[in-house]
Amino acid sequence: MFEPGQCFSLLKRYEAASRNYISFHTHVLGTVVHENTKCPVVAISIGSGRKKILITTGIHGDEKAPPEALARFIGDPGTPKLLRDFSVTLLPLMNPIGFSKNIRKNGPIDLNRHFGCRKFHRENSVIENYMNGKSFDVMISLHEDVDMKSFYMYETGSFDAGKLRDIIADDVEFINALRKKGVAINHDKTIYGILNRGGIKIVSSSKGRNLEQYLWSREIVKRVVCIETPGLIDFEKRVELHLMALRHFMKSFLY
Repeated sequence: MFEPGQCFSLLKRYEAASRNYISFHTHVLGTVVHENTKCPVVAISIGSGRKKILITTGIHGDEKAPPEALARFIGDPGTPKLLRDFSVTLLPLMNPIGFSKNIRKNGPIDLNRHFGCRKFHRENSVIENYMNGKSFDVMISLHEDVDMKSFYMYETGSFDAGKLRDIIADDVEFINALRKKGVAINHDKTIYGILNRGGIKIVSSSKGRNLEQYLWSREIVKRVVCIETPGLIDFEKRVELHLMALRHFMKSFLY
C-alpha cells in the first residue's frame, strides 16, 4: 500500500526542528511521482563549520529505523551544540516512494545499485547532480540488514597505516559500547563475500554502484562509515543504535 503521508510527515519534522539552528536550509533536489502524488527528494544543510559531514538514510524504503533515528537526532535540543563545529549535509530520505510503500526498491529497481549508471533513475540522477563537485571529510551512511540478528559495519577510505589503526580502534570502542547494551555482534568470517573482523568490514574497492562507493571513488568523500543494524531486532532498539552511532562518530570525527 502506498502511504505518502509517511514521507511528508517525516520531512515536516525537519521543518519543525529548523528553528533550533542558526543555519538550516532545505533544498528540494527533485520530485518523483507515484499514483499522481509528487514526493520530494531533499537535502538539508546545517551549519558552516570547517568539519564537513554527510549523513544519508532511506535509500532502501523498508529500512525504517535510520530515517526515524536521523529525524530524532536533528530534533534533539542537544544536537545544535554537538554540530556547532560542523557543516552537515543530510540526505534524509532518498527513496520516498519505497519508504511510503515499505519496500526496499523504489518499485522496479534497487536505487543503491544504480549510481553512476548510464541508465539512471530519477532519484539517482538528482542525488548525483547535487553531490557532484562537493567535498566531505566523512560520510555516515545509516542502513539496516533486514535479514540479520547481529550488528556489523563497513569502513571505506584510503588511509595510511596509522590513520587506519586509529579508525579501527575507534570502531572497536563503538562496537564494545553496543555489546554492553546487549547487542549481538556479527562474527561470521565473511559477510556477503567481504572479510569480517569482529563486526567491521573494510571495503577498499572503488567498484560498485552503491552511493558510498560512487562518492568515494570520485573523491567526494574521504571516509565512509556505513552502519548496518540488525533488522530482526526491536524497532526502538535499532533506532537507539543509530542514535548511538551518530553521536559517537560525530564526537570522534576521524578521517
